[in-house]
Amino acid sequence: MKVFWMNTRSKINTTFHWLKSAGHAFSELFYPSVCAVCGRKLSSSEREICPPCFLALPLWYTSEDYRTIRIEGNGYIVSFHALFSFSQGNTTRQLIHSLKYKKRRRIGLEMGRIAARRFGWSKENIDLIIPVPISPEHRAIRGYNQSMSIASGISQESGIPATDLLIKRKRHGHSQTSRSAEERQAAISDAFYCVEPDQLHSKRVLLVDDVLTTGATLSEVAGILSKAGCSYIEAFTIAVSL
Repeated sequence: MKVFWMNTRSKINTTFHWLKSAGHAFSELFYPSVCAVCGRKLSSSEREICPPCFLALPLWYTSEDYRTIRIEGNGYIVSFHALFSFSQGNTTRQLIHSLKYKKRRRIGLEMGRIAARRFGWSKENIDLIIPVPISPEHRAIRGYNQSMSIASGISQESGIPATDLLIKRKRHGHSQTSRSAEERQAAISDAFYCVEPDQLHSKRVLLVDDVLTTGATLSEVAGILSKAGCSYIEAFTIAVSL
């Protein structure tokens, strides 16, 4: 009987992997992967963005004044990292737009993997990856939290566990795009809560979001993490708005 079930399981696994491969091939045939920025068809070795568009993404360089004013001056976030700069009409904006509004979840995964390799996060320096939560309404529309996609990519590359179960958003979050810094801070105040503070006690956390604008959202969530007892908070976004 044991041998029978082992053989049956093996056949089921083989069939599952065959169907998965066939489904991927079918998807590629009728819905080929295209670059998230220029729309060119990608080769089998390219992921989400073609090499020319990736090289054209404007890198973000750390500014001491910027860190003090927007992020690290809040007393919660010890260190902040980002990959690219974000401005109206630039290639980074197109990339983020595809991630958030065009169902291109895998962009987040790939950017997370790239970030993990670049910044060297590991279980030696970070215990847990926490994505900034989005409202249930936005999640229902998009089908996923783009920040969790980024966190998952970092987790896959680094081996650090990522979870979106500990920090939740209380209410529907309206777009922050056209708001001033003061309006953003007022809108985000008291918007998040911690589900299980005991799970965060003494943890070294990497807080992840897609774009940093005024720093209001990251600062608010970092405050929640700090009150829950986190011993160290580092933050990462794919891009920084100029």
